[in-house]
Amino acid sequence: MAISSKKIGIILIQTGGPESVSRIRGFLFSLFSDRFVIRLPFFLRIPLAFIVAFFRSFKVAKLYERIGGSSPVNKTTALQAELLETALRKKGLDARVTAGMRYAGQSVGQGLKILIGKGVQSIIAIPLFPHYSHTTTGSALDCFEGALKKLGFRGESSYVMSFATHPSYIDALKERLDEALSAVPENLLERTAVLFSAHSLPESYVKSGDPYPQEIDATIKALTRFYPEFKFTFSYQSKVGPVRWLKPTTEEAIAGIAKSGFKGIVVVPISFVSDHFETLYEIDILYREYAMSKGIEFFTFTRGLNDLPLFIESLAELVMLHPLLNEGRSAKGFASYNT
Repeated sequence: MAISSKKIGIILIQTGGPESVSRIRGFLFSLFSDRFVIRLPFFLRIPLAFIVAFFRSFKVAKLYERIGGSSPVNKTTALQAELLETALRKKGLDARVTAGMRYAGQSVGQGLKILIGKGVQSIIAIPLFPHYSHTTTGSALDCFEGALKKLGFRGESSYVMSFATHPSYIDALKERLDEALSAVPENLLERTAVLFSAHSLPESYVKSGDPYPQEIDATIKALTRFYPEFKFTFSYQSKVGPVRWLKPTTEEAIAGIAKSGFKGIVVVPISFVSDHFETLYEIDILYREYAMSKGIEFFTFTRGLNDLPLFIESLAELVMLHPLLNEGRSAKGFASYNT
């Protein structure tokens, strides 16, 4: 199979995060005005986003101050793009790679403008969400296609839909989990549970066909087969608002683990590929304090995949396998090792 000789551009799409406390309100407004996140008509969604962003920003600012006053996501994604470009070059592909954020930082449109300015003829988007959801990947790809149209790009474009069980991605998760398990005191190892915690989703979204829970489950099954000796459980975190969200919550799962007599917990933030507010504050501070209040003696969590070589390799493999680079294959949305 011949690799395309066209000049390739890659854009890594991530949620982004506020780079200072003063930018939190704008970040929240962008998030809650996304029609893929809040399923309301425009005339209701925008005023609601303004109100929610205004009132939540004061509380959220205090929480961000506990992790240093900013999100690391934008810088991490830019680094991932730089490392991916280097990895592809080593594989013989002279591609240009950049990052685009949905809600804060360099936008998807700005990232695409950079690629187009470098003369790329084909562009592949990789939303950095291993598990497809309309609220994340769906939103990212809608933004990607809309920005391409606005910029008048006339070349080929495509994307990666998900990579829930891509072998190198699973290997990267395993490396991080091995690191975390190695930190567990030996006398607690047999009484330690591994808790997979994923960002939650309103139940109504799943009932309308969102495949997110099934893809999360596929990743967990692919990873846990390496650890037959451990007790595993699963939960959802980061619920916002009064609607019904997926369960069990991470608090409920922690309480259940403690009640079962376990004294150690290793949390795997399964739906995140880099350190976020949700890992640095919710897991490392909020859930840690809650676990200790329930009698847990040791608590840790796996670090974000961030610049881990195995994770960068998994992204490089997704690019090299993509139909857009391989002549004679369809260039529609590519779901690599998807369920």
